[in-house]
Amino acid sequence: MQADCAASNPALRYFVHGLRVASSIALPDLAGAAGDNGEGADVEISEGGVPASLGNNASAGAYWQADAARFLFEAPGIARYLIADGRTIRFQPCAGHPRDDHAIRVYMLGTALGVLLHQRGLFALHASGVATPSGAWLFTGHSGAGKSTLVAWLHRRFGWPILSDDVTVIDAANGAVHARGGIPRLRLWRDALSALAVPEDGLVRDLVRFDKFQMPSGPMIDGAMPLRGLVLLESVDDTQSALARLRGHDALATVMGSVYRHEFAEAWRKPGSLFLDSARIAASIAVLRFSRPRSLADYDHHLEPLIAALEAGASDTQPVGTKTATTA
Repeated sequence: MQADCAASNPALRYFVHGLRVASSIALPDLAGAAGDNGEGADVEISEGGVPASLGNNASAGAYWQADAARFLFEAPGIARYLIADGRTIRFQPCAGHPRDDHAIRVYMLGTALGVLLHQRGLFALHASGVATPSGAWLFTGHSGAGKSTLVAWLHRRFGWPILSDDVTVIDAANGAVHARGGIPRLRLWRDALSALAVPEDGLVRDLVRFDKFQMPSGPMIDGAMPLRGLVLLESVDDTQSALARLRGHDALATVMGSVYRHEFAEAWRKPGSLFLDSARIAASIAVLRFSRPRSLADYDHHLEPLIAALEAGASDTQPVGTKTATTA
């Protein structure tokens, strides 16, 4: 079968991660492409037949297969997706199950779009970000570390525009490092909504089986802006929060460890390029590690050292490590 097989009439136009998207289905989570003339889409999304296998020569995991140009995966009970050549995403709802367009979009704009970014050779981090007065700051960490919660808090507290949620594309061309705008919504767990005093009523569940909700974020940065820093978030069993500047190997390891779906990134990039790009980025921005108590109680207080660093731009005069104790 042909690798590039977009289906009928991709008439709806969107913009995300610096890419122009043409889709035959509505994608309300994405920003519309204002002023788009209907030509020159970078990505085409469509519904159509998707094979059950890529053949015997494909590498495979539990729910995915990949070859040199294509990636096939299945969200059980929801849909199969075929991502090809960094240009097309095609999906087929699973037969025998009620169609769930919302769930289809969740995987479309998560795994499928993330894989497509790697196929295009783009540098994608598993990170959420805000646009501060000193430049873009990104927040990374394992699932549940509080990336989206922190971005939501900074947005509500300081009015800083939201740059991205969960996945951020980095452009390190021509010696300058920029972060591109992502999907204009935040996905927050129920306890985060409660801590931020955001009513749950009217919010859409991210997936029916999860207590995670999609919170519209308002207009996001839809272009690119200079990247000032990357913060590794850690939750600890402690009564103090701590901030440290990372350098050298630690900074490089943090950037490389933050690459979205690292194993897939390696598959479609030139050998060694992921390391070289990570090293270039780590050397060009501030890389910090911020640890805070797991509880969201007294959240404002625990964030004080981080906020001070962001407002100062994490200059070299910032102490290497700072702590703040909780009030009794």
